[in-house]
Amino acid sequence: MTPPLTEYLWRFAEPIPEGTALELQGWPQPLRQLLYNRGLRTALDVEEFLHPERVGLHDPFLLKDMEVAVDRVLRALRHEEHIAVYGDFDVDGLTAVALLLEVLESPSLQGRVMSYLPHRNREGYGLNPNAIKGLAEKGVGLLITVDCGIGADDEIRLASSLGMDVIVTDHHSVSKGLPPALAVVNPRQDGCRYPFGELAGVGVAYKLAEALFSRMWDLPEARRRLEPVLDLVALGTVADLAPLVGENRLMVKAGLAEMRRGNRLGLRALVSQAGWAGRTVDTDAISYGLAPRLNAAGRMGDSRLSLEVLTCRDVEEAERLAADLEVTNRERQTATVSALNAAREELSQSFELPPAIVLVGDYPSGIVGLVANRLAEEYHRPAFVIEGGPGECRGSGRGVLGFDVVQTLAGASELLVRFGGHAQAAGFTVDRALIGDLKAYIQERAEGAGVEVRRELELEGALRAQDLGPSLFEMLTLLEPFGVGNRRPLFCSRGLQVRDARVVGSGHLKLRLMDETGLTAAIGFGMGTEEYAFVRQGALVDCAYVVGRNERGGMVSYEMVLKDLMRLEENVDARPSGAEATTLKGRSPSS
Repeated sequence: MTPPLTEYLWRFAEPIPEGTALELQGWPQPLRQLLYNRGLRTALDVEEFLHPERVGLHDPFLLKDMEVAVDRVLRALRHEEHIAVYGDFDVDGLTAVALLLEVLESPSLQGRVMSYLPHRNREGYGLNPNAIKGLAEKGVGLLITVDCGIGADDEIRLASSLGMDVIVTDHHSVSKGLPPALAVVNPRQDGCRYPFGELAGVGVAYKLAEALFSRMWDLPEARRRLEPVLDLVALGTVADLAPLVGENRLMVKAGLAEMRRGNRLGLRALVSQAGWAGRTVDTDAISYGLAPRLNAAGRMGDSRLSLEVLTCRDVEEAERLAADLEVTNRERQTATVSALNAAREELSQSFELPPAIVLVGDYPSGIVGLVANRLAEEYHRPAFVIEGGPGECRGSGRGVLGFDVVQTLAGASELLVRFGGHAQAAGFTVDRALIGDLKAYIQERAEGAGVEVRRELELEGALRAQDLGPSLFEMLTLLEPFGVGNRRPLFCSRGLQVRDARVVGSGHLKLRLMDETGLTAAIGFGMGTEEYAFVRQGALVDCAYVVGRNERGGMVSYEMVLKDLMRLEENVDARPSGAEATTLKGRSPSS
């Protein structure tokens, strides 16, 4: 029987070199070390990271084909052509569609616009012939894709033959050349001079909106008028796991501020449904509260419910739609648990797992990505889950460090009907008869990749109990927003004595811990299990955690939010030595 992995390998950040420390001496420790850990080496790097607004957004017309795209959209607006915005059923695609609908229908442009979102189960990802024929019958003259279209050569040729011009806006990797569209706006394409290649799909859609508005006002005024849609940019960028660096960092930071104003009625209702009312809406709120709910509609069938939530303009309607989405999300949760248990049961029959997990079975296509993601996390190896069927089967893959999912699928493109995605997450369609060949190819690639089958925790450094307070927390907020490319700082404390341990709520471990500098609180969500039975009064433990802030009854406190917890004697090999054995304040953990 092969159980999921439960142990972590603790990796400590490289101590900041003396020369870099001098370069960054304008910032205090531990912030200086944290900045170094994020690849920032000069004072200018740090200024641009901490204050991205000083650098600003890039000129949208640096994107290849943007001039052509804008000219064609403006011509469609002048001639009152029907414009269709064709998106995807995930949050990135939904927000991109909502953004362009809002902009093109605005009083400034007054476009005749419709949207199209494919049905996940009936149509699958991306453009499809029947949808294009239907749009042509409705008189659409201009088709704009968002978050899709790069690999849809045949469908775009069909649209052209039916009298439609096609503008592709996308951010996915270009694996087989550009499609035959009138314009392709994608920062990843060859020959594009745009200085930032990590935009999400909604980010590319925003740049198109920026370029359109800049034809009526100067760029600063265009951006000011687009501030109300930055909440959509933040939502889609974080949900799609785009790195929160550079331009993304700036747009997400501004978008979160817009989201907190609560002007978008559907999001405000959804924040309440997610239990985030009264709390700061941040990237965690998006990742764990809003995005799963918005994704739920598409996973369980029709994503239009989520689009309606994002675009509705009536308070009562917003609350009703958000409540409907909450019900759908609970159905998604139930289906996911059932499918995940079935997958774990199948894997438990193996005494040794192969280099990559590839499962085919009765998995609903809407949740194969969720199941693959959990399996990749639990077993720390690439995971591919495929919905079994008599003909074409839809699947999803999730990678781990050292294994690129979309490159792997590109190498097997002759076996696939279609595929697309990113290095760590991709979707695909494969004919049932070719699944065996695909599985063999994936296993071969995974074996050659030599993936380390152990989960890692990247630790910023060591702290003492007395360090967990307002000054540290305020320093950490300077690094926000956190996400891919700018992880939430993870610390460790060693040799803490357990003064009190109890299980609270639905299986959470609540602790009071002490070292020579004082007492601190800790919470381990889901850790109230037999695996942590050693955590009892008097025990000595090592902790890995992020710093949390609580506010109850006007009182503010700080605590460890545990990610890993080990007996002191079990973790001797993981202790850093030499220069690594210092706290972020420059003292030894045992001093």
